[in-house]
Amino acid sequence: MCAFAPLMLATTALSAVGSIMQGNQAAAAGAAQQASYDQAAENERLASGYEATRVADRNRRASSAALTQVAGSGVALTGSPTEVLADNAIQSQMDIDAIRFGSQIKQGNLRMQGDLAMMQGQQRQTAGYIGAATNVASGLTQLYSPRNSVRMGGSGFGMGYT
Repeated sequence: MCAFAPLMLATTALSAVGSIMQGNQAAAAGAAQQASYDQAAENERLASGYEATRVADRNRRASSAALTQVAGSGVALTGSPTEVLADNAIQSQMDIDAIRFGSQIKQGNLRMQGDLAMMQGQQRQTAGYIGAATNVASGLTQLYSPRNSVRMGGSGFGMGYT
């Protein structure tokens, strides 16, 4: 048994180090996923800002064209034409708000996925440390188990003589 003790200690240590490395790798992967989701959320924010600006510009041009048509027709800018222009402005703002709100929901979902990925990585890292401790405890238990220990008054290499 004594000849195998260094080998058992070495394999126990390697197993423990492997568990720790797996846990650390999982934590790093979780952090990378979180960074990726955060970047996707930022891209979504930028894209919605661009889309909202585009919609606002398109609606501004449409309002200007409608105002020009009303003014060119000789109709007074009171009553129905004013109500139509005001309604168009309200609808335009609602479109922009819908774009921004939808984007905020997507950003929140992406960030939540990133947080979950990070948490899972941290849990796997903790599991790696627990696995390493379990491997060390198991190795030490096998090394010092009564059936593997040297008997008092005899030799571990004996042929059954006491």
